[in-house]
Amino acid sequence: MKIIYVCPTGVNSSLLAATLHLGGIGEPNSVCFNRWIKSLQEMNYRTQAVWRPIFRGYDEAGHEVYTLGVGDQAEVIARTVRCLLDIFELPASILLMVDVSQQNNFEIRLGGLLTRGLRMRALGRFFLNRGAEKIRLDLVKLVTAVKEELFS
Repeated sequence: MKIIYVCPTGVNSSLLAATLHLGGIGEPNSVCFNRWIKSLQEMNYRTQAVWRPIFRGYDEAGHEVYTLGVGDQAEVIARTVRCLLDIFELPASILLMVDVSQQNNFEIRLGGLLTRGLRMRALGRFFLNRGAEKIRLDLVKLVTAVKEELFS
């Protein structure tokens, strides 16, 4: 099975969710969490992963985990994927799309804008860090629910 975490840019909340899914984030202020924050900051101003799935790794059951930026078209993309699965007579169980757009908060959006759009990286990083810390627990709950569904 392939799991795709989607958000508007593909590099903020979806990256955090995918990293959580792969077990790569510890408690806030831990080495793993701080490493994730650093990778988020670096990736955020390097690329915007819109419309292109990016492979992030395999989970403990061998599922492929991806992130995908979908702009504001998450529902359109989900419908299109479902239709393509039907057209090619593929089982819906081969793919799970998880929309984490609702987890994005003001700080994440502002940090992304400052970092990528205005090239104000230090200020953008500040807001990305704050935003990531605020959504972390909600994403942990979401990813836990996804994993329970997969492994049940």
